[in-house]
Amino acid sequence: MLESGPSLIHGKVCGLLFRAVELLGDFVSESFKISVDGGGG
Repeated sequence: MLESGPSLIHGKVCGLLFRAVELLGDFVSESFKISVDGGGG
């Protein structure tokens, strides 16, 4: 309980990082799908 402040911030940072990675994965898979569907020129 002594480090409730730092651990709370750490938890928030971890949550944000996880969400960012999730969104990034979605974005990458979407652009990959688009490039594959486009036929690459």
